[in-house]
Amino acid sequence: VATAAKLLDYIRGHWGIENRLHWSLDVNFREDDRRIRQGHAAENFSRLSRIALNLLKAETTCRWA
Repeated sequence: VATAAKLLDYIRGHWGIENRLHWSLDVNFREDDRRIRQGHAAENFSRLSRIALNLLKAETTCRWA
């Protein structure tokens, strides 16, 4: 049985993950500054940014300064 406190913790955890992802995309790829408005270009660039971010996070052979 879900209590109000458990439900609140779940919701906060979900939005915390979402906010960290979008913050990282904005800081690293300046997503908020993009002015792409035609067709599916904005969605495509967003997907490419997520792929690039995931590849960088998965990289284990290089030490970042």
